[in-house]
Amino acid sequence: MNNPKEYNGWANWETWNVSLWISNDEGLYSIAKGHKDWDSFAEEMAELESYTTPDHVAWDLPCLDRKELNDFLSKL
Repeated sequence: MNNPKEYNGWANWETWNVSLWISNDEGLYSIAKGHKDWDSFAEEMAELESYTTPDHVAWDLPCLDRKELNDFLSKL
């Protein structure tokens, strides 16, 4: 049985949302592929004064699954 907190194969909606935006926005994709870990990506976004996705999910939200996002970044 699937974990009820999973969303489209991701740990949760928030993790799915940030990955979706990065995958579908050329600028975010370009920034993300320069990072191998999620925390460094989130730090750069804060330096750029971009704190959330267009859906208002914070890049540094505690519920984001960092392991999944690190794996995601390593494949860009």
